[in-house]
Amino acid sequence: MPEYNETHALRDRAIELVDILRDELVRTGDANPVVYLAYESCLAEVLIDKRLLNSPEGKRSLWAFLRRRANETGACAVVTGFDAWAFVPDRDRLGALERGLLAELLPRGIGALEAAGLGRRREAISVIVETRLIAVMVLQHYVRTAQGIEFGPVQCADTTQTGVELCGSMRVFQDPIPA
Repeated sequence: MPEYNETHALRDRAIELVDILRDELVRTGDANPVVYLAYESCLAEVLIDKRLLNSPEGKRSLWAFLRRRANETGACAVVTGFDAWAFVPDRDRLGALERGLLAELLPRGIGALEAAGLGRRREAISVIVETRLIAVMVLQHYVRTAQGIEFGPVQCADTTQTGVELCGSMRVFQDPIPA
């Protein structure tokens, strides 16, 4: 059995936050965004206007603010949790795409990626826990039906896994400290 380490601990906390957001979504039909800056001895909640999440520009400005605030205040981690659209890539089409074209499409958001035939959007609860060394993302897709909300399995990825990288615009700590 692998050793329990910081990555496992971050993943466990992210899964707990997904559970909280999922319960809120089931109860109210919506889940409010959650953003925290973590310090050695405390968490500081960052209040945001959830309308920022409605556009690529709003998301970029939110991440730029978090980047600036985390660096100004010496935060050691950032925790974000959202009920929003997530992109499910078509790995074959995405792998065959020129990097330059992908770099051009990413800032335009999920709609541009979907229109280019590179995947599809789905509703999901998404939690990212990012430190200066690693980032952990936990995602749970769901579908609204006449009977309620049907949830898919919880999916986890982290930057210690080969081939896993967070989109550059979503990184708070742009230049991770080498391990």
